[in-house]
Amino acid sequence: MTGASLGKTRERRPRLFRTLTKIFIFVGVLGILAVVSVGIYVRGRRTKEFPAVVHLSGPYCSGVAIGPAEVLTAEHCHAAAGSHIWDGEQAHVATTTRLIAACQNELAIWRVALDSDRVLFPLVPSDADLVDGIAVDIVGFGAWPLRIKGHAVGSAYEAAPKTWKAKLSAGRACKGDSGGAGFTVKDAMPRLAGIIEGGVGSINAGCADDVLLHRLNAAAITWATQSIATYSGTTITTCP
Repeated sequence: MTGASLGKTRERRPRLFRTLTKIFIFVGVLGILAVVSVGIYVRGRRTKEFPAVVHLSGPYCSGVAIGPAEVLTAEHCHAAAGSHIWDGEQAHVATTTRLIAACQNELAIWRVALDSDRVLFPLVPSDADLVDGIAVDIVGFGAWPLRIKGHAVGSAYEAAPKTWKAKLSAGRACKGDSGGAGFTVKDAMPRLAGIIEGGVGSINAGCADDVLLHRLNAAAITWATQSIATYSGTTITTCP
């Protein structure tokens, strides 16, 4: 190989390296955009609203702060002993310590140990007047694996004493949303009206367009309040 040929070969190598580098960067950026787009598509949009909704890291679930040191969630999320709790800003706020109550196929309440410099935002449930067609916000941490809190929107249908459903028109409910919340808006204020139990009907890639919620009617609220007040160290298993 002559000196001229060797020089050309050396010149081509840096060019090839630069070209490959640009390709890798381009593909990487596309990958990041794809992940973010999936998160936005699945969850509707990222939001800092609804601060009472938290993420439980033990079972991949959501929860709602209903007292200064109590989190309400779905019963199938009850296996959360020692679970870390994160808020919508992805900041650690507490750790679960005691399972106060767990009613089969319905609701569960965890007592939590708050971080010294973090606080939850208690949200007292309201017995909202749920009727078919009322607008709802579905809020949880179902943007797996991004752990981003977001919400989908829709309308209620088939409202019943214990359960109600929401048909989503924007966003979807996904694995990890369980234990999160269904809100209605009354007097310009979001009202906690239900706890997410799971998807309804067809579920694709762990996500659904319809959501089943446990309705927080007067009986459920009384059950939660009394369970917290009378807890003495033994998990309460009665149902509202």
